[in-house]
Parts: sequence; C-alpha cells; structure tokens
Amino acid sequence: MKTDYKKQAEAFLLATNTKMIIQRAVPQKKPLWISKKENHGINYSVTLLNLKHTYIFDYWGSINDKEKNQKPSSYDVLACFNNSTGEETFEDFCASFGYSDDSIIALKTFKAVKNENINLKKLFTEKELEALTEIQ
Repeated sequence: MKTDYKKQAEAFLLATNTKMIIQRAVPQKKPLWISKKENHGINYSVTLLNLKHTYIFDYWGSINDKEKNQKPSSYDVLACFNNSTGEETFEDFCASFGYSDDSIIALKTFKAVKNENINLKKLFTEKELEALTEIQ
C-alpha cells in the first residue's frame, strides 16, 4: 500500500492545530555541516505555531528542489525532525550519527538538536510526538 506522506503531514498539523509557515530566508546562509565550496539547497525560515508555543528555525531544501525552484512541503520539513529524546550525551550523539566527538561542528549540531527537542516538546504532547514519527 502506497502512503501519501504529504497528506499525513497536513493531517498531523490539522490534528495538532499547528500552523506551518515556510519562507525563503533573507539573507541566505549555509548549513552548519557544509563547507564553503559544497552545494546546498535554499535556506528557509520555518515557523511552527499553535496555542502552546511558536518555534522558528532554519530549514534547507534539497539541491534537487533548488534546481527545480521548488518550495519544500510540510512533509519535507516534518520528516527531518530527529527522533531522539534529546536526553543523550554528546558522545552518544556523535556515535549514533557518525560525528567525531572532537568536532566543533558536531557540538553545534548537537546543541541545535537539543534546542529542537526542547521546542518540539513545547509544541506537542508525547502522544503527538509519537504520531509525528509515524509520518517519517
């Protein structure tokens, strides 16, 4: 059975009474994990808001979407959230995702993921966070 992930993402937002706003970021910047010479997608500013919380964060679309001048969907954004609890140590994070634990970029990424988890827990209940993993 083929699943329509975009419909699942929209249904999740509707069920959680959450609005998603995706806008091209100004100015454009590169992701933490990209060197200056590597190609990357377009940088967007994404806002998730509901009655409990507002979370604004950077999102980079794919290189393919950039070439097609295509904006990311709500599914594209929601599917990128990390499934971790946010409770792991830096060393565990590095081991899980293949980073060196002697890397400034890895530490910045770890802190960004921790911040993401804090904000997601403010937006959604535990049950809603479980539902979020179902559309990934």
